[in-house]
Amino acid sequence: MTDPTDTDTEEELTPTDRAALELAIEVTRKESPARREQIDDFLSSPLWIRPWIEVATFAASCAQSRALRLPPWQIPPCHIGNIATALADTDERSGYRAGALLRLRMERCGVSKWHPNPVAACEVAEAEQRQAAK
Repeated sequence: MTDPTDTDTEEELTPTDRAALELAIEVTRKESPARREQIDDFLSSPLWIRPWIEVATFAASCAQSRALRLPPWQIPPCHIGNIATALADTDERSGYRAGALLRLRMERCGVSKWHPNPVAACEVAEAEQRQAAK
């Protein structure tokens, strides 16, 4: 149900995804001095050791987990691989179904799967959609 080694490469990123990943790095660096140091160390690694996309997706995962207050055993929505399979999961404790439902909401709202705070981003997009419909 999950593929933490997502197949996205920097070349495949949309402008929306790139902006979300850059925001995720920024947000994650502000989490604590230790996290800032970790991200900075990752970013200063040679690209063949730790590419930017790997650092950015790690930051997105950390930020989403924190924003959604996920327990340690649940994965953030950015790592839901097969949405249909995750939707079929009946174990509420696993969080797969909830993550897949959030991913569908994100898609409807035009929010990148990498956004560091997906619920807040969806709420903003939905408010803008309601305003535009008036």
